[in-house]
Amino acid sequence: YGINFIYVDMKQDVNINSLELNGELNLKGLPPIKLDKFITIKADVAESTNTNNLVRADIWLFPFLNVYGVIGKTKGKSVAKIESTLNFKPRPIKDNIGNFINDEKFKETIKNGVKEVIKDEIPILLRPHINKLIDSAIEKIIKNKGEDIAIAGEKIINNLVASIIDKNFPNHKFNTDFTLDYEGFTYGGGMVLAGGYKNIFSLVDINYTRTRLDIIEGEIAALVISPKIGFNFNIRNTKNSIWIGSMYQDITQTLKGNISDVFSIPGIDGKFKVSESSSSPWNSVLGFRSEINQNIELTTEISLNKKKTFMFAVGYRF
Repeated sequence: YGINFIYVDMKQDVNINSLELNGELNLKGLPPIKLDKFITIKADVAESTNTNNLVRADIWLFPFLNVYGVIGKTKGKSVAKIESTLNFKPRPIKDNIGNFINDEKFKETIKNGVKEVIKDEIPILLRPHINKLIDSAIEKIIKNKGEDIAIAGEKIINNLVASIIDKNFPNHKFNTDFTLDYEGFTYGGGMVLAGGYKNIFSLVDINYTRTRLDIIEGEIAALVISPKIGFNFNIRNTKNSIWIGSMYQDITQTLKGNISDVFSIPGIDGKFKVSESSSSPWNSVLGFRSEINQNIELTTEISLNKKKTFMFAVGYRF
């Protein structure tokens, strides 16, 4: 049985299956706008980089079966080029007239505006009486002409929002990076099935891990299967092994969290949801292990395809 201290560095592209923003855009003086109605997000690929510092404890139960557990820390970044399209459409007036007319803030704004305009023309002693007349008159006007006022008010709001969008985003599109910086705790386990003949050996390493990240709701699961074939040889007083093989990594996952944890845009409040899958789940690997003595061993492994990985481990066997 033994213990290994492992460092892993990985860089790969992942497919963005979907990217959603759910929440509201709240700008001063304007009604809330649903993000999923206001903006459409499109992204195809993200570049993911990760580093892992792990501790693995294992035991050979039989000459052909090794089982192990791992714990450690994961840190990484995912950067996706996204294309955003603004889909502003005027609010449907006929569906909102009732709410608009009965909005107390709306009525108070009108009343206070009228009082502010005429206050200098009215003696101080008469102002309370005049204010009551204004309140009563505006209530009657809104009651009798409410629909006309609502239509006019909503047209003003729609035109104002549209002009702001047209001024800042003339073609209603913009490109930006959607960046996730994260770190968290990884744990899991696995097993190795091995066999050989003379100096030739083969094995299959299967492990399953879960990672809890700081900005993501829930946990991310990963399944790794790695078949290999190799050759044992001695150099002086060291026992060594070299191998080639392949690695399958299933990273289909859904990342969820608060938009404010990813980027801060005034007025936007809500959550994001990203569905990802590996663009190249299979890749080739080349590895080397050396037993310095009866207790200490060094292991390194690299990938040879689109997925760039580097692993180095120092182990002690009892």
